[in-house]
Amino acid sequence: MSEFQPIFQYIVEGRTRDLEALIRQLQKPLRFIKDTTGYTLIHFAVLNEKEEIINLLVQHEKGLPGTPANEVTDWVNSLSPDGYTAFHLAISKGNFSIVKLLTLLGADVDIKTPLGLGSLHLAAQGDFAHLISYFSEIGLSVMECDSKGGTPLHWAAYMGAYYATSVLMALQAPINCQDHDGHTPLHLAVLSANNRVVRLLLLKGADRAIKDSRDRTPMEIAKENQSNELIDMLKPEGILEKTGYRPLLKPYKRTAFPFYFVLCLIIVTLALIILFCVQYNYYLSYFFTATSVSAILLMIFLVNSNPGYITRPKGIKLSYLYQTYKYSEICPDCVILRPARSRHCHYCDKCVQKFDHHCQWVNNCIGARNLGWFYSFISLLWLSVGLSIAISIEVFIGHETDRGIEDSPYEISLIVASFTGFLSVLTLVPVSYLFITHTKNFCENQTTSERFSKGSKFRGGKKEKSCFVKNCYSMCCNKEDDHSSKSSIVTTSSKQMDDYHMILEESGTK
Repeated sequence: MSEFQPIFQYIVEGRTRDLEALIRQLQKPLRFIKDTTGYTLIHFAVLNEKEEIINLLVQHEKGLPGTPANEVTDWVNSLSPDGYTAFHLAISKGNFSIVKLLTLLGADVDIKTPLGLGSLHLAAQGDFAHLISYFSEIGLSVMECDSKGGTPLHWAAYMGAYYATSVLMALQAPINCQDHDGHTPLHLAVLSANNRVVRLLLLKGADRAIKDSRDRTPMEIAKENQSNELIDMLKPEGILEKTGYRPLLKPYKRTAFPFYFVLCLIIVTLALIILFCVQYNYYLSYFFTATSVSAILLMIFLVNSNPGYITRPKGIKLSYLYQTYKYSEICPDCVILRPARSRHCHYCDKCVQKFDHHCQWVNNCIGARNLGWFYSFISLLWLSVGLSIAISIEVFIGHETDRGIEDSPYEISLIVASFTGFLSVLTLVPVSYLFITHTKNFCENQTTSERFSKGSKFRGGKKEKSCFVKNCYSMCCNKEDDHSSKSSIVTTSSKQMDDYHMILEESGTK
């Protein structure tokens, strides 16, 4: 062992030239050399992440006279005393270049650890989205199971590996598959209290009703662990979710119900006031009619508008994106580098420029291209609700001087005013909340998504306090986002961006 000690030292220190000179001088096979723990030189080089040295060792061994090629391959795939190959160690390090090199040198990508963990399982444990996407591209299945029936998604959920979970689901990993203990990925995410992963699984369609081998649903596990936030996530949807006042935590099938619900409220209130209450204050009634009709027209426009969907470019591999850019800048579902301030909408299943939120009232996303129109709609709706309340008050405190459109007794007008006033008061709270929130957003140049994202430091958006007029103009007119799809990201080199946009230009998506 002492004869080969300098080899290990050179590997640790990364002294490639000295190592090359030494092994040329020795002219001995290297594949039989092991350290005190039983690791081969390739294991040792991988642990120290010395890519150039790994290649040097293998090429030296191949160049020795009389060395069979299969023995070199066996050396690359040799097991450590604990049953791990150098390829397994490279995955656990998350080192893509070494993983790819070992693959080219003949590493067996299908070999499993003593626990039955495959390449994708190990990558999922480490939250290595770039390796997961690469393994998928070379043909490994996201549905492979370990010795206990766990898929890579099970491990990602249990370890709280958010990015691994995201990319595995984008690659169509089975979301409700049960392991030998009956656990789905959702069970494991709840067991380990990974709230962010739980939310993502629910949005992608994880079944909340499946029971494990101990007859427990994810909700029952959350209650056992007294995880209040998880309990709130897992409870059945209520009236607030169904009417669009709160976001749904499940795959959203686009439905026009909230849109027609709000539209009918506006139309019914408008019709009743015109028919029975207009004579009590003509000026308020005319103003109310104008704002209500404008709000209706804007609703129809918004439901048919393009909020700024980002087109998926051709010719770009997901593994390239993950190797080149930060994980947080990549959308695995759309296979794009997300522009600044964009986000993937789980309802529309598309990325949206300057994403604000998905509004169920208009059955559409609110983003760069319709944010100003949405603020106009909320403002008009807020005025309309306030005017409706004012007209109801006028009916209660006064008597008409002229007949209305309907020649009805005063008592009927009182009943109508009570009904419309009650509806308007109920509507005033959520509409006022939306109006105040978006007014504040516009003044500070923030979207709703940016404002309420926990710990969010969004890319490209600047919370400006000096000039609210400029901020409002920027939000309403989408000033700085005209070129958002080609804007430079501070964490990305100019060469990387040039390469990315060259591919975009070649694919004709820009």
